Amino acid sequence: MSVLFLSGILSLIYLELSSKKKTKKHSYRYEVIALDEGFGYEIFIENKLIIKQNFIPAVPGEKPFLTAKNAQLIAELVVEKLSKGKSPVIDIKEIDNIYK
Repeated sequence: MSVLFLSGILSLIYLELSSKKKTKKHSYRYEVIALDEGFGYEIFIENKLIIKQNFIPAVPGEKPFLTAKNAQLIAELVVEKLSKGKSPVIDIKEIDNIYK
């Protein structure tokens, strides 16, 4: 009986710890970076670089953002998506909607 009781307690502790891991919110931030021919952005989780984007996502070729503001708007969208647990992938429709 004590083995069963101990097993139950350990299971409860494991469930409690694993649920805390899933609900932990990460601190995301971005920085707009100047490139030779335009701008890009970097996304950080805590202080660790996780995305370095030197060109506009979803656009054919590797073209940098023409303005820091455009890079900032897309970086903000990426951070918002990551904060909600979504994929950071950006499609052309999202870019068009932001630039309107």
